[in-house]
Amino acid sequence: MSQTPGGGRDAVEKLFRHPELSMDRLPVLKDAFTTLATDCGEGIRAICPHPMTFALEEAGLCNASEVLDRYRDGIAYIFHANGWGTQVVVGLERATVFLLVESVFGGDGSEEPEVDDRLFTKLELRLGQKVAELAAASLNKFLSGISAIDLVFDRVEPAISSVMLGPAETGVARAQIDIQLLDRRGNMFIMIPRSGIYPLRSKLERRGGHTSALVDEDWTNRLKDGLESTTVSLRAVVQAHSSTLREVAALRVGSVIELPLEAQYNVVATCNGSQVFTARLVQSKGHYALAINTFANGSSD
Repeated sequence: MSQTPGGGRDAVEKLFRHPELSMDRLPVLKDAFTTLATDCGEGIRAICPHPMTFALEEAGLCNASEVLDRYRDGIAYIFHANGWGTQVVVGLERATVFLLVESVFGGDGSEEPEVDDRLFTKLELRLGQKVAELAAASLNKFLSGISAIDLVFDRVEPAISSVMLGPAETGVARAQIDIQLLDRRGNMFIMIPRSGIYPLRSKLERRGGHTSALVDEDWTNRLKDGLESTTVSLRAVVQAHSSTLREVAALRVGSVIELPLEAQYNVVATCNGSQVFTARLVQSKGHYALAINTFANGSSD
């Protein structure tokens, strides 16, 4: 069976071609963008008297020029993604920069937005960088449980061009964040080149693989290293004698409160607000101790 040279070349090229990506198949990356919007909204409260809302409006894949052409009059902040071997761009459209400045200085979004094409001031550039750094910090934290992206600020580009990241057709994953202050709106974008995503696509496809913000990183690392022993703080409450306000007010330094040793009085032990076990107060070797009755799961073992 013969095969034309052209057909063989096409087959070889297909073997080495990157597989197709789609945002639907990268749920972890989309979750990272959603969390980024929330974190920026929380972080900006420290400097803005009036709350600004940040929400993920859209996430997808496209060419870099499609995004950069739209934000040509805005600002771009470039970060080195040391962990992924690429660059990440966080950008703000012009109206967003002015909205941010107005909010920081007590504005409520009711003033007419500026329409001139003047250069950005140092203050405007710094405030924009503050938002960009909030976005970078969010990505660093969220993606640390997958593959550390390690974003480090590199430079600011006050004049955006379609070839800022290289050829205009450079493929990127991009997120558009809607920013609102009362009736005024603006946009922010994040771009990550696809070349940095391809090696990690299998990890970004598994939603269960990322580390939740609620996970204690110290515990996670200790469990990985093999946990042998640790110290846990318990709070024990004796469910026995009740005191009136008059009795409490009468307490003085040196007053003695007797602890009940009767078996009918339970001691409830909790850790971080959750009940661990119930016990009774006993004496052992000249010290007070707790004899466990039942654990929170109902077991006495």
